Amino acid sequence: MIDENDLAHLTPTQKAAILESLYLMVAIDRQLDPEEIKRFDAEVQQIPWQLDTSVLNLVIDKARLRVKSTVQREGWMAWIKEIALSVEAPPLREKVIASMAKLALSVSPNLDPRERGLINAFADAFALKPDAIARLQATFGPQNA
Repeated sequence: MIDENDLAHLTPTQKAAILESLYLMVAIDRQLDPEEIKRFDAEVQQIPWQLDTSVLNLVIDKARLRVKSTVQREGWMAWIKEIALSVEAPPLREKVIASMAKLALSVSPNLDPRERGLINAFADAFALKPDAIARLQATFGPQNA
C-alpha cells in the first residue's frame, strides 16, 4: 500500500495523479454504488496524503467530472498517460497498481473485465517489466490478472 515515505517527496500534482488513479478504479464502470464509495473513502483516508481535506475533495470532484465527460477509449488512455507522466518511479508505479487492485477487491472478490482492463492499461502506460507484473499478479491472485 502507498505509505508516507512514498508520498513525502511528491508534489501535490503527483499526489493528485495517484488519487485520480484510485478513483478511476472505482469509477471505471460509471456506476458508483454506496459500498464502492464507502470503500474508496476508507482506503483514501488510510493514505497519508499530507494534503488538506479540501484539496483531496477538489481532486476527487475533478476526477468525478472527468469520468463523466470521458466517453471515448482514447480519452481514458490519454488520462492514464497523464498520470504515468506524473508517477515516474517504478516502485511507486507498482504500489499504485497494487493499491488500485486492493481497492477493487475490497468491494468484490474478483476483478471484472473493466477493472482488469484498467490495470492492464496502467501497467502498459507505466511500462512495467514482466517481473513487476508477476509480483503484482501474485499480490492479487492469478484469477484477477
